[in-house]
Amino acid sequence: MIDAPVETVAPMRGLPDHHSLISAYYMAKVYDQSNYKIGEIKDMLVDENGNIKAVLLSVGTFLRVGEKIVAVPFDSIQASEDDGQWRLSANLSTQSLRDAPAYFYNHRTAQWQSRRLASD
Repeated sequence: MIDAPVETVAPMRGLPDHHSLISAYYMAKVYDQSNYKIGEIKDMLVDENGNIKAVLLSVGTFLRVGEKIVAVPFDSIQASEDDGQWRLSANLSTQSLRDAPAYFYNHRTAQWQSRRLASD
């Protein structure tokens, strides 16, 4: 069996006009619509096509409990500029965060897992 030739990719000659840095999201604070800190971004999940699908938020201090990691859709996070500062916000209620499943990072599998599934 003959392998198909691998297509080479040329480096880009410039950057896209409208882009965001993934590194700017990591550990960034997320606020609700009332300007209260909801939590911080801990990680992002990328699908097989390279699209960011979910954001994992640490919401422990917001809920007045130990750290809880919840997943929210990436497109629910809005980026804006406030007095020259880059800011992330999401329209999430305290109750929805309390009711959301908790996740943890499994170092053995290098994957995020539901706490519920881990206790089954």
